[in-house]
Amino acid sequence: MDLTQSSMWIPVLACAGLALALVACALALAFFFSSRRHFRALHGEVAAASHTPEKLEELAGDVEEVRARMAEVEERRNPVAEWSSELGSVNLNRRGQVLRLYRRGEPSAQIASALGLSQGEVMLIIKVHELTRTSGEPEKMDDRPLIPRGIFDTNTRGRQ
Repeated sequence: MDLTQSSMWIPVLACAGLALALVACALALAFFFSSRRHFRALHGEVAAASHTPEKLEELAGDVEEVRARMAEVEERRNPVAEWSSELGSVNLNRRGQVLRLYRRGEPSAQIASALGLSQGEVMLIIKVHELTRTSGEPEKMDDRPLIPRGIFDTNTRGRQ
């Protein structure tokens, strides 16, 4: 009986060994494909990282281009500031500068841009000066009026 029972276990053990071998092969294949996928992902990251110095150089070039454009814009802007500083003495306030430029015949838009004021502020300074000048002293015949008739017609909708 001993002999017959042991010969019965041989095919069962052979099948179990074969099953274990198949499971081991399946696990080895799964590990192989998983490692391959991770290796490809790593390779892509390394390739992307190798382009980083090129991207940095490209960005540095872009930054230099922007700096050059900013310098160009500042150069174009500075002549206006220099022109407004050459208008007269440094001690004149804005009101005096506005009135002096207006007496020279400069239009209010040009005065506003030269002094960094809005056109409304320039026109207000001129109007206030005209009102205070006419109420405080008699008009002289040789003085030209600071505000020509109709300058405020568009802003006040016909009212003066």
